[in-house]
Amino acid sequence: MKVKPDYSTIWTVIGFFIVYQLLLIPEILLMTLNNKIVTSLLSLIILALAVRFISYTFKYVSKIAYWQNDFVKRNSYTIFTVSVLLILLLQWGDSFLIAHGVLSNTQNQSENIAALNRNPIFMLVFGLVIAPILEELIFRGLFYKSLLVNLNTSEIKQRSLTLMIAVNTLIFTLPHLQTFSLEILPYIIMSVIFSINFIYYKKISVPIILHIFNNLIAIFLF
Repeated sequence: MKVKPDYSTIWTVIGFFIVYQLLLIPEILLMTLNNKIVTSLLSLIILALAVRFISYTFKYVSKIAYWQNDFVKRNSYTIFTVSVLLILLLQWGDSFLIAHGVLSNTQNQSENIAALNRNPIFMLVFGLVIAPILEELIFRGLFYKSLLVNLNTSEIKQRSLTLMIAVNTLIFTLPHLQTFSLEILPYIIMSVIFSINFIYYKKISVPIILHIFNNLIAIFLF
């Protein structure tokens, strides 16, 4: 009997992402407040809620059993090392093209830069720690573990993994953009990199580390 992935889990991923986006709503208020005490209090509330949501999401994802058999060899750090170099190249290239007017900052990047200038401590904590952890738990951990939980080595085909990565890239990339242009390419590449590392190493900590590293480089360059 041929086993196929249950793509209905995509709605679960979207549900978690919607909750994550609702968590960001108070961040909009931070852009308009001038009272330091109120801003600090609201920042602490947002971070506390984010940490609670991370805890809940991690427990939810952890309850989903991994696919039971290995289907790739995981005895080297080659994929991770290449991914780090690709992130450096991608971020430098993106910054170079923006500086020379070939590309422009996406609305997501512009909003993050403005928020960073206004509330640097909060944005550093949220952008470098909270967001990468939550996004990887949702988009990589929840997505792939839910799809691959009942599959074994013989049932996982290259085309199935390619399709999963394509779908994952789509639902990860679209919420980050408001228009379709060349600015979509970095998000597509990053999503593929994170997906490959999670599938290869079977550890959610790997794409989380890469995501944090990517955001850190982006902050220094922009």
